[in-house]
Amino acid sequence: LTGTLPPSIGSLNELTKLNLCKNQFSGGIPAEILSCNKLQLLDLGSNGFSGDIPKELGQLPALDILLNLSCNQFSGHIPNQFSGLSRLGILDLSHNNLTGNLNILASLQNLVSLNVSFNDFSGQLPNTPFFHKL
Repeated sequence: LTGTLPPSIGSLNELTKLNLCKNQFSGGIPAEILSCNKLQLLDLGSNGFSGDIPKELGQLPALDILLNLSCNQFSGHIPNQFSGLSRLGILDLSHNNLTGNLNILASLQNLVSLNVSFNDFSGQLPNTPFFHKL
């Protein structure tokens, strides 16, 4: 699949799992994805998405299984809204161009897997039980 992810993705408001990994999507992720408020799993890894990670991803209330944004061309910081993903189990942001620190992830108490390799993060790991187990 190629092209951009259309804003009409938001009309899929009953969707619980969306796996679009290993395609050739480009551009940004439309803010309308917030309307997919039943999403538990979102896998957009291994595409050509670029720009900032949209804050709306951190506002998906049911996202508790997986958020995979790896192997894209995202840049900038992890959005502050990611602190709202407290139920999330697996987060993969590896192989992007992300910067800043990981402090916003301190509230993700249910993480069992985190991959932030191959970015340009700085600073120390958050002082939380999850990060103490690393």
